[in-house]
Amino acid sequence: MAQNGRMDAGSPGAFTMVTSTLPAGDYSVYLACRGDADSTVTLTVDTTGSAVTGPCDGASQGLDVTLPTDGATFNLLGGGGPAVEWALAITDRLPHAEG
Repeated sequence: MAQNGRMDAGSPGAFTMVTSTLPAGDYSVYLACRGDADSTVTLTVDTTGSAVTGPCDGASQGLDVTLPTDGATFNLLGGGGPAVEWALAITDRLPHAEG
């Protein structure tokens, strides 16, 4: 599952994605943002209390979440600075490299 978008300059942009069909289970969530180097976006996952804040430097930030029930709401919030483009991806939990 993936979604992308843009937050315009000067407005505290926000995006909410509700997924009623995402089954309970373990997932990896990735957030990437590009724009002004001082801008950030924050992603929260409502059913888990998980959150990640990423700088808009083109690199991705990730977190693992466990959804206790089917469905979840993903909330993305920008800081209201310069315009930014963002991308969000949700996958089955991926293994992490050791070392």
